[in-house]
Amino acid sequence: MKTPEQTVRYYLSLIPAQDFENMPLHEMVRHESPYGEVLGRRVFTEACRSLVAGTREIVIKSCIAQGDTVAVEYEAIKDTGSRFELSEWFRIVDGKIVEIKAFFDGSRFNA
Repeated sequence: MKTPEQTVRYYLSLIPAQDFENMPLHEMVRHESPYGEVLGRRVFTEACRSLVAGTREIVIKSCIAQGDTVAVEYEAIKDTGSRFELSEWFRIVDGKIVEIKAFFDGSRFNA
């Protein structure tokens, strides 16, 4: 089984391909962001599809793991070349992401 940090790095590596099917998300994953809160894998992936569309690369700037919690600061680079910075806190249980708290400037997300 992957460590919590490896689980998060793997999840982030799947974003550019929009490979939601293989993301290590718990069925009842909870996601909080400036846009609100969603609960459940299906609802989360539907909400994220348009937000991550056109993301060509994820560049991890820092990653801190302690126990089942992982904090990551990263940059999403869009196909247009625009860059967007965000931080997310993840909680991992049995190799699955059960909670994500995202921190970013929502007004710049699709810039």
